Amino acid sequence: PALRTLSWVGILCLIVLYVAGIFATLLIGQDCEQFVQADPAFECDLYFGTVYRSMYSMWQVITLESWSSALARPVVYVQPGLVIFFLLFQFVTTLGLMNVVVGIIVECTMEAAKTDEAHLRAEQVRMLHFTLTQLRHVVELIRPQIPPGGAIPCITKERFCEAFNDHAVRDAMEDLGLVHDDDPAEVFKCFDPHGESQVPVAHFVARAQRLRGTAMAKDLLQFVGDSRRVEAACTALRHKIHEVFQELGEAQQEHEDLRHQVVGLHDNRPAGRGPAA
Repeated sequence: PALRTLSWVGILCLIVLYVAGIFATLLIGQDCEQFVQADPAFECDLYFGTVYRSMYSMWQVITLESWSSALARPVVYVQPGLVIFFLLFQFVTTLGLMNVVVGIIVECTMEAAKTDEAHLRAEQVRMLHFTLTQLRHVVELIRPQIPPGGAIPCITKERFCEAFNDHAVRDAMEDLGLVHDDDPAEVFKCFDPHGESQVPVAHFVARAQRLRGTAMAKDLLQFVGDSRRVEAACTALRHKIHEVFQELGEAQQEHEDLRHQVVGLHDNRPAGRGPAA
């Protein structure tokens, strides 16, 4: 529809140019002598000598390229009444037809944006439906437990780790992009950030949806898992360094005890005896 409208606007603009070219040739081009006498530098025959030359000159008026100084002013100086012809033509074309073209382009752009937004919303709805369907399947396979004295079904860490070994559960979570580690305990930490060893089903689904959102992706999950592994390695290294310092302290203490023993043996040696040969 937009191309059809633009085509009709182009045809209308061509017709207006042709009619204006005929008028310009009759009113100006047929009597170039008086315009040349008034302004010898004005090339009247070059601008308005034929209908096609006049059409090209009127196109210059549409584009506003030096139309006043090069075309209109030398003509209006001799025939002031022709200013109405130039202004009327400019209102019809530059301020009329060209604005129609701009309006069509803007309308097409807005329609394309609306279409893209509708497609985006449809894709979001489809992804939400897929996510909820997969999560429902995962929860059904895990079979949440109701803790003693509670009324809210929860997914415990032990039950999750046990169900994670089931290929159906693992495949469903991989389809959702929620598996970033082979260790089920590490995967469960993403749903249990406070370390409570159990997560209500509603919180499990909500956190899974957040992980599936803009801040999701396996890269983020991988980063979380790697950070925890680095933290565990740093903790183990800190304990090892502490043990090494303890061993060094014990070795230093043994060295001091041995030194005191040697000094004591030297002090208890008889005065008249020299060093052993």
